[in-house]
Amino acid sequence: APGNLSLQPVQIDADLYDRYYHGFSNSVLWPAFHGMPERVRRTAEDYEAYLAVNRRFAVAIQKQLTTADRIWIHDYQLLPLGHYLRQYAENARIGFFLHIPVPRAGDLLQEPACLELFRMLDAYDIVGVQTAGDAARLRSIQPSLSSRIVVAPVGIDSEKFQAAAVANLLKRPLPETVGERLIVGVDRLDYTKGVHERLDGFNRLLDDHQRHRGVVTLVQVVAPSRLGITDYGELLHGIRTRTRSINRRWGTAAWTPIVLVEEPLTRGEVAGLLRRADVGLVTPLCDGMNLLAKEFVAAQNEDSPGSLVLSRQAGAAETLGAAQLVDARSASDIAQGM
Repeated sequence: APGNLSLQPVQIDADLYDRYYHGFSNSVLWPAFHGMPERVRRTAEDYEAYLAVNRRFAVAIQKQLTTADRIWIHDYQLLPLGHYLRQYAENARIGFFLHIPVPRAGDLLQEPACLELFRMLDAYDIVGVQTAGDAARLRSIQPSLSSRIVVAPVGIDSEKFQAAAVANLLKRPLPETVGERLIVGVDRLDYTKGVHERLDGFNRLLDDHQRHRGVVTLVQVVAPSRLGITDYGELLHGIRTRTRSINRRWGTAAWTPIVLVEEPLTRGEVAGLLRRADVGLVTPLCDGMNLLAKEFVAAQNEDSPGSLVLSRQAGAAETLGAAQLVDARSASDIAQGM
């Protein structure tokens, strides 16, 4: 019950945190696990900081443990934590869940630190992943893994989200120059989300299908994220530049082709916006699951639902096969899906 929840802070100084979080977690593990080794930025110091922070978490947790406790550890930032906890709690029941994709074995050959972390998964009694594909790749990377692997895709509370969509239908005002039909994308700013490729797909739609000009507007939300990492600032600049270029090419005084929303929206605002959409555009280049796809479906009016255009590279595609599945790297495929 919420009343029984307590939080225990783990103190980490700023430099160590920066190397742990912006450094190894998000400049090595994040791109490596998403199949983008060219974006990896590695230093030995960052890896040592990553391990040091996980050891600190282990020390903090063991001080709170009782023999009846079960420990549930989440995601790539804490991947080796179970390994260090075993030093204090040899017989504890410890589980781990990975929210992001399991990479292909070949992509990790140039990342010995990542391979070492996968060997540390042996410390867990159970390892959860999002998809059957993730489970297969995990077995390929670590064929001798003793932990039980469970496919347990993350879901949403559909009824609550639909209620929020109805309650917030008109909460987020849009410019008067939007078209009659709306295509909506909602993403955290990240190069894995494929926003630039999505903009190219929308440009291709207007180029190939004249009937949509003046009628369809793409509303693209890019909530700020990790702006302390150089790649993310450059990404936002590129998205702004591409949006201006497309709007200059196709826009008129009465019609704005693309509305770019750069501030984070509340959950209710997102739900209401998705309900208004004729097309939900969820096209990550690689994603562990992508709950927005499920939220789009839940938000729809059952009497006149919109359509979901979904990347085959998203974990959600494994169970949402009725969507328009597209190759997120292909502008023509995205345009055809829309």
